[in-house]
Amino acid sequence: RDYVIRFDLRGLLVEPQARVFAELQENYKGQPGLSFENAAIGRNNGSQELYTINKKLDFLSYANQAASFNSAHLRKMLEKHLRHGAAPDVVKRIKELGLNIDDCIEAETVETYTFDSLLDKHGVRRFDLLQIDTEGFDYEVIKMANLRKFRPTLINYEHEHLSERDQLDCWREFRTLG
Repeated sequence: RDYVIRFDLRGLLVEPQARVFAELQENYKGQPGLSFENAAIGRNNGSQELYTINKKLDFLSYANQAASFNSAHLRKMLEKHLRHGAAPDVVKRIKELGLNIDDCIEAETVETYTFDSLLDKHGVRRFDLLQIDTEGFDYEVIKMANLRKFRPTLINYEHEHLSERDQLDCWREFRTLG
């Protein structure tokens, strides 16, 4: 965000969760050159279930950006967070309410676009930076990004949620592209 503001960068920002999308728009309010899309990048144009933190659990709202197409992945992330990162009052509240991990997760249907159709929709013909944070779907987005055609200068993504196989395949792809 700091670089976007400081250098007046142009770009397309994509966020599937309605509440987080509104926050994203607010964070960049008045910043010229930005387009926003309230959707997810997916394998097909259409819609898909996105698993998110249950919006009724306001004491977990700080984790509102955690979302995944894979419910097991989100469940694993939330379990790890509650064991090692959550504030004691959050853990206490979950116990007091008798909630299990599945009670903290809900499905939300989100619109999806393929990478190419999203770029076409917004008239993007080239990009220099690809920033990905899709909680375990990052390598799939990288594969869809047509890197041979676009050759971005910088790709920033989360590898920590990828399987070891996907991490290695991703690095092999980058090496192949030079």
